[in-house]
Amino acid sequence: MAQKPSFKSRPRPSTEEILSAATSAVGKEPPSSRSAEAVRAAREANPSAPPATVKTRAKVVNLNVKVSPLTMKALSEAAQKEGLTQKAILMKALAESGLAIDQADLEIRRAVPWHER
Repeated sequence: MAQKPSFKSRPRPSTEEILSAATSAVGKEPPSSRSAEAVRAAREANPSAPPATVKTRAKVVNLNVKVSPLTMKALSEAAQKEGLTQKAILMKALAESGLAIDQADLEIRRAVPWHER
């Protein structure tokens, strides 16, 4: 019969030790993050520079369309022929038909496969 491993027990801290550790930590500076350090360094380098603005994009949602294999092949060939993505072909056609298409959806943003990174 295999013998169970024996674990060393360690003493647990008392309530007073826990409370004193928690109260001594209050008011201390939280651990610094890399981004906070970068902001601090930028402010020290040029305090008069305005804060950086980050261009954010509205939420994106998924569009899933089921088509016949013939349609998929035609879309794929058209995209390859024009050097565009299939999404770009679709968005361009929708915009040309008069639909209001967000400019961000008309931009070609090809996802780079992991093996090409």
